[in-house]
Amino acid sequence: MNEVVKLERQDVVAIVTVNNPPVNALSAAVRGGILDCMKSAIADPEVKAIVLTCLRRPHLHRRR
Repeated sequence: MNEVVKLERQDVVAIVTVNNPPVNALSAAVRGGILDCMKSAIADPEVKAIVLTCLRRPHLHRRR
C-alpha cells in the first residue's frame, strides 16, 4: 500500500485500486503497492476474493 495503490475491504472482498494517472503505468511504486496489498489481502483469513481495479483509465500499461 502506498500513494498510488490502495487496499480496501468490503465484506469478504479485498479491493486493490491503482490510481497512477494518466494511464496507470506499471511503475516500481505501482508494482510494489500491488504486491504489498496482495500480501495483506492473502494474509487476512476473512478475505475470500481479491479484485484488482484502476481509477480513471481502465487498464494497466507498462512502458517499454
